[in-house]
Amino acid sequence: MIRKMLSSLLEGYQKWTYFPLAKRMILRRIVEVAGMLRGRLLDVGAGDRPYEELFVNTTEYIGSNSQTYYTADEIRELEPYTDLWIDDAVKLPCDDSSFDSILLLQVLSDISDPPAFFAEARRVLKPGGRLLITTDFLYPAWGRFRYTARGLAGLCTEAGFTVVTHQAMGGFGATLYCLIARYINYYSERLRQVHGLRRWTGYLGLVVCLGLLPVFSLAGMLIYLRERNSRDQFWCTFNQLIVCESPHQAGASSTDA
Repeated sequence: MIRKMLSSLLEGYQKWTYFPLAKRMILRRIVEVAGMLRGRLLDVGAGDRPYEELFVNTTEYIGSNSQTYYTADEIRELEPYTDLWIDDAVKLPCDDSSFDSILLLQVLSDISDPPAFFAEARRVLKPGGRLLITTDFLYPAWGRFRYTARGLAGLCTEAGFTVVTHQAMGGFGATLYCLIARYINYYSERLRQVHGLRRWTGYLGLVVCLGLLPVFSLAGMLIYLRERNSRDQFWCTFNQLIVCESPHQAGASSTDA
């Protein structure tokens, strides 16, 4: 009972004192390019569609989710937001040239066969259709892949797409902030895996981290203000956004694109 109460207090404290730089930066980038996507849109890995209202130029918004990564309770919660259930985005249950736009936000790193997904995306997109992707370079351990700028752009062009815009999200400061934030967020979980003196010294470290969290968050706000418009520091960025376009001529090969 006491442990649950302390855990709730800890979660509440972290929620109200932590500045979510990554979410703010990702949202800012999506808002800037949302107008590039039009017509009938497929959101792959839509979750509860948190960004749907941003895409005002779309005529139909189709959300898809995979049952593989959710519990039974989570699947029931996602039912109202899900038009298509898919196992993996390497195979989309959609007709050829059936969408004007595809959205893939923070999902690419967990797709089992990235080249197969890009081939599927090109298949279901109409000529001139656009694909918008955001993906982490710094990703939790359960992600399958991490992408460099060259690797991400290469997947697009090798599938026959033309890159419309490719942007880094912040630079060294934002990346360092996200690394430290991940360390703090998973600190309590790591404590449960150690025992004895290491656990007690770990609790002392946790108290220090939590005490410094408001100052750390203030630093995050300043970093965000400084780096929110930084789009070319691919050498050290925590996340990337890319928009690419399928060939305007139906059936054009990747060498023609």
